Amino acid sequence: MMKNYESLYKEWQFIRSCSISFINELRDEDLDKELPRKGLNTFRKHFEEMINIEKDFIKAIETKVMRFSDISDSDIKGKMSKKVLISTMEMVDATLSSALEALEGEEYIEWGGEKQSLSFYLAFLISHESMHVGQIIAFCYALDIDIPQYVVKNWALSGK
Repeated sequence: MMKNYESLYKEWQFIRSCSISFINELRDEDLDKELPRKGLNTFRKHFEEMINIEKDFIKAIETKVMRFSDISDSDIKGKMSKKVLISTMEMVDATLSSALEALEGEEYIEWGGEKQSLSFYLAFLISHESMHVGQIIAFCYALDIDIPQYVVKNWALSGK
């Protein structure tokens, strides 16, 4: 894996660990609590969508073209158990790691007719996951749901 990918991948591992800590520590009833957001209206649906985006990203590494799956937010069912969410994330993360390990030089991916470096796309993937983690944190505060201490500590959050 190239050095510039290594540092971005470490950041990816950190933000993904925040997502996994939420899955591990939220109760099932909290994972399924209705949220004031169209489409992704439960935490569980957020996590399923995050998996779908990572799969699309891996496909883009292979094909050199970014195409998002045809699954809309409203099509995401939010039915994966905690165990399945985590095992699926771990499996997809391992696939991402292997895809990055196989690269020997700077790669470029086309998105909307424009080519960008793979580093750009890794930053996008991290930003996407971070956006969801931020939404999940905000929903937890608004709904008085405990935030995992791992997240509280690593994001220097106040309160729960």
